Amino acid sequence: MKNICSIDLGSYKIKGCLAAVNNKLQVIDSVFKEVPSRGLKQGMIKNISELSEAIALLMDSLQEKKRLRIDKVYVGINGTSLDFRCVKAVVPLTERANKLVENNDLKKIEKYASNIHIKFNEELLHNLPQFYVLDDNKLADPVGLYGHCLQMQAMFVLMKTNVMDSLIKAFSQSGVEVDEFVFSDYAASFSVLDKQDLEKGCVLLDIGSELTHAIIFEAGRVCGIKVLTIGSNAITEDIAKQLSISCGLANELKIGHGSVAKEVDEKNKEIVVRIGSVYKKINKNSLNEIINSSTDRLLEQIKSDCSDVIDLFRVNKVVAIGEGVLLDGFLEKMESFFGVPVVLGQVKEKPPQIISKNPTFCICMGILRFCLNGYIENKNSFYESFSPAGIFSKLKLIYQEYF
Repeated sequence: MKNICSIDLGSYKIKGCLAAVNNKLQVIDSVFKEVPSRGLKQGMIKNISELSEAIALLMDSLQEKKRLRIDKVYVGINGTSLDFRCVKAVVPLTERANKLVENNDLKKIEKYASNIHIKFNEELLHNLPQFYVLDDNKLADPVGLYGHCLQMQAMFVLMKTNVMDSLIKAFSQSGVEVDEFVFSDYAASFSVLDKQDLEKGCVLLDIGSELTHAIIFEAGRVCGIKVLTIGSNAITEDIAKQLSISCGLANELKIGHGSVAKEVDEKNKEIVVRIGSVYKKINKNSLNEIINSSTDRLLEQIKSDCSDVIDLFRVNKVVAIGEGVLLDGFLEKMESFFGVPVVLGQVKEKPPQIISKNPTFCICMGILRFCLNGYIENKNSFYESFSPAGIFSKLKLIYQEYF
């Protein structure tokens, strides 16, 4: 049994999952924790010491003072620290006769695309092929077919090298060695979307505190990614401004008492809050009117800014995740705005008793499932990577490549 840790770096909360995985790559037990985020804003590091302290606090909480050995650590990141680039590449398969397309040909064109489209100060997190063109035929998978020339269009998810180095330093200062960085919302799709969602076409919409991410899936592939520098904090700021209170208190009112539904029970019309040594009464109807108006503006901006990548007529449904979508009545409001079914993203991991019932941990579970699926798809033994034989085989590959 190995202990695997997945971490979701958010601007509002840093969440973590510590899972026990057996030799069949099945999660048999898990712990979920979260701590307030520090040192991050819109996915960018603003204070490396504060971020390191927050990471250390999360790791202590996950290990519950038992100091369990953690074998692998995977970190999910979002935000303006990432770049999403649609790239194309073409490689000839043969000069004369037709050639059978093999998996090695796909690897060759992927490597070629990386060489010509990735800058020296960038790191590739994900290469997400969208489609291939074999001669003049557009295909999802050309393997097993004959042709002369192979083209590929893909979505590259990239991170600046200096940002990655800074993140590695922050984790290192907290005593954590990172094995892999992943794009959080893409990883989340592995936990909240099923095969039918991916094939029929859907949007995974993550409304966080400072950022909103939209990933569009069609025919089982990622066909678009959009990052917006707006989130549920816009609602909090409107409450604070119009009620003349702090953003901290406004956020508490939004979470504890707010609703997109306008009607309020007459018996519970007022909320009494303490501001310093003064008590203030806040009318719930007034609070909800502010939330409604602010939510309308937020959803209108999301719909408008995503219009270049989202065709709602081709979308089967929207799967919503993130802190922002948990507000009472928010999903129903989204559905009326977008005109398509909207559902809350729920983790589909089995057995259900080993997962958190808090939907905000779906990214942590997705990161874990994404990384474990990678070992399964590559037919690479997860346990072998810990053994001397596994390490020796990696060193042998490196030697053969360079010498």
